Amino acid sequence: MENNPQNIPQNIPQPEESKEETLELLKRGEARTMQRDLAKLREAEAEQEKQRVAALGETKKQAPAANPGILMPQENEPIAKEIPKKEEIIQTLIPAQKPASSFKKILIRLSAIIIVLLLGSFFYWLFSAGKLPKTEITRPETENIAETPVESEEIAEELKIVIPEALISAGFSETIEIADITAIPQMVSQIMQKTYENEGYSRILFQNTKENKIIGLKEFISAFPVTVPEKILAGLENDFTLFVYSSKGTNRLGFVAKTNSDISSEVSLWEKTMEADTQNLFAVLGKKDKALASSFKSSSYQGNAFRFLTISKDDFGICYSLFNNYFIFATSFESLEKTIDAVKIKESQTTSLEKETVSTTSPIFSIVDNIITWGFYTPKTPRLIDTIIIHSAYNNIGGDVYSIDKIIQEFQMYKVASHYLISREGKIYRLVLDEAIAYHAGKGSMPDGSRTNVVNNFSVGIELIYTEEEGPNEIQYQALTYLVKNLQQKFNIPQEKILGHKDTSSTGKTDPWNFDREKFIQTLN
Repeated sequence: MENNPQNIPQNIPQPEESKEETLELLKRGEARTMQRDLAKLREAEAEQEKQRVAALGETKKQAPAANPGILMPQENEPIAKEIPKKEEIIQTLIPAQKPASSFKKILIRLSAIIIVLLLGSFFYWLFSAGKLPKTEITRPETENIAETPVESEEIAEELKIVIPEALISAGFSETIEIADITAIPQMVSQIMQKTYENEGYSRILFQNTKENKIIGLKEFISAFPVTVPEKILAGLENDFTLFVYSSKGTNRLGFVAKTNSDISSEVSLWEKTMEADTQNLFAVLGKKDKALASSFKSSSYQGNAFRFLTISKDDFGICYSLFNNYFIFATSFESLEKTIDAVKIKESQTTSLEKETVSTTSPIFSIVDNIITWGFYTPKTPRLIDTIIIHSAYNNIGGDVYSIDKIIQEFQMYKVASHYLISREGKIYRLVLDEAIAYHAGKGSMPDGSRTNVVNNFSVGIELIYTEEEGPNEIQYQALTYLVKNLQQKFNIPQEKILGHKDTSSTGKTDPWNFDREKFIQTLN
């Protein structure tokens, strides 16, 4: 039997030294066994780690975690080759991430699928269902682009210069461009020195290039300036026809404007200062000295009255005429007379509908100036007007019994006149200004016997055109009502002083014939 400590019976007493050696050997054997076990354990863990990394597709290897509870070999003992490096031991101290469980993987995949479906639904709505509103919004823009030329044309039309209708026919028209109305006096001076190839009328238009418009009457007057009473300016339409009348190498300036109210009284009063008020204009036209006459005088041409102030003997002066709602301003006798003809010719070219302002269904009345030069006189001091005398008359010298021209001719034969005349069609003509004393009433007195043979001095006479066998028609009654109301308002005339000629005449006058005073008073009220 060999001397083997492992085979020594336990019950055999050992010396004290032998026991200590035995224990030391056992400990060493146990340590080597544990070291071998530890190496095998590490190899097994390393293999498992490789398999896990391969399964997850990771390329980096992680060292197995060190077990701090295991005893390390002593310094003098050999160390196994499989001991991991220091870096690997440090990595193993970090707990390895456990692979995600199957449930967690399924949950993540479901979440991703839901998100993808939501995004897909949103983009589907955006590019398919959302196209309809987008099309509705952009469609008007396409239409606007197509209509842009039309809008441009409308703007271009608005920018076109509006040229007022000519009130007389002119053989030549000239448009002069100016940047400011202050240039007008110089341009007029050049026009007056210009030589025109043909005699007659040349229409002059001043175009303001800054405002892109034709200069009106008020701007033309203010360019010199000319001082015109406000009531006269208000009674004249701003659209006017400015002309140069050329005759025998001489140019005369003038203009025609329509009236929109009765300005005859205001123009008559203006005569006192007209020469001084128009000094700047006439200086441009060549006036050097004061007028030869001290006041205006009356004249007529083809039954149309006009007033004039002679400046020089070479047919140069201030001339004007009011008739048929026209105001003619000229600087010579000849140009005034030719302009009266031109206005009548232009007026005759219009239709009867354009000329007539009276309608039997909806009458609109106006007063047409046809001033005559006889049958009246103008007192030096203003007269008091408090009475209206109504007459009736007709043409008794042959031809149309309702002819206005014939009746006026008959008045001229007898040197008589009334202030107003109402035609059978209801048109109102003014023959004499209200401020003048017309010879219409003749001898007589007021119904109470007062004011004998001076009825003309304080009255206004109105002639209704119809024969003795008939009476005024409906439109004449309406026109008379319109006129009388205006006169009542202007002169504060009471109703009891609206009389017929027969009410004042002392020579047996019976007009107005067949006049229904009761009906007239009812319409007047």
